[in-house]
Amino acid sequence: MKKRVRRRFTYEFKWEVVKQYLDGMSRSEVSKKYGLTEKEIDRWSQQSRVWDLLQTNKKPLERLRQLQKENKQLKRENRNLKKLMMTRFKQPI
Repeated sequence: MKKRVRRRFTYEFKWEVVKQYLDGMSRSEVSKKYGLTEKEIDRWSQQSRVWDLLQTNKKPLERLRQLQKENKQLKRENRNLKKLMMTRFKQPI
């Protein structure tokens, strides 16, 4: 009895297959074109939804960190400008 070799596919290949399926090509057409099972296409399609959710959830967190960093920098600059103004004109602001 031959030992079955597990095939490995890259993320890009999986995404291309799922994209064609989501663009309207039937599962059977996609499976015949790439030599895959319909079950694999279903699983990858489901995984792609999770990947999309993870990516969209990641972007707001990165944006939040960027804005927090920018806010901290602006507060620092504002504080330094106030100090400069106080030393130059000797009046509190």
